[in-house]
Amino acid sequence: MLVLVLLGGKGGQPATCAEGESQFAVGEPLTPRRQASRPTSRGIIQLYDGSTFQGNIYLTWDKEFLIYDRALKQHTSIPLLAVKHIEVVPEEERLEREWRWKQEGSDEKVYTGRTYPWRKYVTTLKLVDGRCVSGDLSALVYLRDDKGKEHKFILHKRQKGKVGTSLAQLKYVKTVVLGVLEAWGEPVAGLRAGIWSEKDTFQVGEPIMVRSAIKNLSLVKQTIWVSGFSNQRFDLERSNGKEVKLSSLGLRARSAFDPRGARDKNASFSLKPGQTFITSQQDLTKLFDLSAPGRYNVRYSYESYHQGWKGKLTSSTLVINVVPKEQQELEDTAGE
Repeated sequence: MLVLVLLGGKGGQPATCAEGESQFAVGEPLTPRRQASRPTSRGIIQLYDGSTFQGNIYLTWDKEFLIYDRALKQHTSIPLLAVKHIEVVPEEERLEREWRWKQEGSDEKVYTGRTYPWRKYVTTLKLVDGRCVSGDLSALVYLRDDKGKEHKFILHKRQKGKVGTSLAQLKYVKTVVLGVLEAWGEPVAGLRAGIWSEKDTFQVGEPIMVRSAIKNLSLVKQTIWVSGFSNQRFDLERSNGKEVKLSSLGLRARSAFDPRGARDKNASFSLKPGQTFITSQQDLTKLFDLSAPGRYNVRYSYESYHQGWKGKLTSSTLVINVVPKEQQELEDTAGE
């Protein structure tokens, strides 16, 4: 039996680029074509199951991302350092039948009764200058973690699994975030908390997206329980130490913070040694009043006293800048 599933939005196309339109112009330079040393970017790779790897990301020596731009209908080569975010979306998947020759020398094939998973992807590269390109990409990406171990990941155009396995067992890279700004706190009982952003300067009114995470530094598996705002919080101050006013949502989130209290929602996650788990992704403008330009300090905290790991984790301070829209436009123009 053949099972066919179409995934995603229109043809699996991510919402990051307008359908049928490329924001990547032919012939526009991004970065120097070749560099004396291998380009490396601090970043995070997240797999389809939520597991993450953090460290220095690089490609095979003297290689770039060679992507087939579906809008322009041609291949485009893009350097690693020109990319800030990669999103991989399953576009089509199915269980394929396994066939074999009926007998040696025969031109007739017979169905073995077994199947294997097959999947097709569409990949979107978001560039540092705001443009993006979507299409078909195969690439080998390396990540060297903080312990010096090198990990290899493959970005697929099409992927075939082993006979007898399911679609759920077909592993793939979901996102790659490059050029991240990190703020990790001190370890506590084998874990530490961190917060990061893809950039440090935002315009007034622009979403300010930050991610928080917990990393297992111990040599044994650790279990954490994530309960939304019940045991997680973000604290934001201006550079003079004054707390920033909370929004209505921020007030509700703060009133819900009660790590020792009852839990309406509670999900457990097991972290293997060295594994990092992204606990939340938040737009700070939804939680705080960031309508005034200035420099802000943000920290993330996690507390749990019920099951699994018990204690309090706090990230170090991540500094972000909020500037008037006119100022950001002038800076962008000056850099051209």
